[in-house]
Amino acid sequence: MNKDKKWQIKEQAPEEFGKEFPEFSSLTRNLLWQRGLKTQKDIDEFFNPDYSTDLHAPLLLKDAQKAVDRIFEALEKKEKVVVYGDYDSDGVCGATIMHNALQDIGFTRHNLGIYMPDREKEGYGLHEGAVEQFIKEKYNLIITIDCGTTSHKPISRANKNSLDVIVIDHHRVIDSPPPAYAFVNPHQEDDEYPFKDLCGAAVAFKVACALYQKADINEGREKWFLDLVAMATITDIMPLLGENRTLVKYGLFVLAQAERPGLRALMEVSGIKPVFNQDSLTTNLKPWTLGFMLGPRLNAAGRIDHANTAFALLNADRYEEALKFAKEIDERNRERQGLARAVSGLFPVFM
Repeated sequence: MNKDKKWQIKEQAPEEFGKEFPEFSSLTRNLLWQRGLKTQKDIDEFFNPDYSTDLHAPLLLKDAQKAVDRIFEALEKKEKVVVYGDYDSDGVCGATIMHNALQDIGFTRHNLGIYMPDREKEGYGLHEGAVEQFIKEKYNLIITIDCGTTSHKPISRANKNSLDVIVIDHHRVIDSPPPAYAFVNPHQEDDEYPFKDLCGAAVAFKVACALYQKADINEGREKWFLDLVAMATITDIMPLLGENRTLVKYGLFVLAQAERPGLRALMEVSGIKPVFNQDSLTTNLKPWTLGFMLGPRLNAAGRIDHANTAFALLNADRYEEALKFAKEIDERNRERQGLARAVSGLFPVFM
């Protein structure tokens, strides 16, 4: 042990904070203070997340209204729309949310497409080759999920061919925003959304909520997307504070009810038996369940093979079909684990 090592102690909660919240121990008060939880509202939201009060209005997101209006214009004109999702868990979950929401407001398989890029061949972001394909197939609108913020050149190519692009993303803006028709990203300049740490799927969820509101779809129906939002939030390692904490809490409740055949099948191959108590609103599922059991399997599809399998799993209508995809994904995850062990053997950690 290095005797010269100097420990850096995080800022301790001031005495006034202790007087304001005497019901907590000094340790708890310090932890709250260090996490930026300094008001009664923030502390209540942390300990008792409430779906009805904690979430912010979707249209506070810059360009969200513009995106919703353009989507409904496409629906009215019977234009062709394609959802382009990233290949990781966040992108696949977000693409599923958006694709399902578009179907719910009236798009059909005749004018709604899905595209998941190949991680090895196309890499991250909107790929120019895919844009060329969309031009040939006469699409009118591309909606990117969990990517697109840095895809300036492909979006410019689409614009030149009268192909509009809506970017729904959460990655940091580098230099300048993309030249998209609508850019929905809480990290962009002049965005007024109060909570900035949403994952890509959560931003897609917000747009889906706005679509449902405009379409006058039954209030509460959007909650059945929360299992996907929770999965994406955890696997993308977003902080479990603020709105994320609420989304994950209720997402675990939705997941525990196992309404989605794909996630029910994935839980079976993972050895998870979900329990949900309706009266007490409790479940045996935890963020750990998503981060270390379900999430790695879902991510393995895009890393070892192709994200199309993960998308097919999440969108399977029949359990038997879903179980087939879940077993395939589980096998890909075993391959990933084998590769990880092999690499760790080549590069051991020296103490």
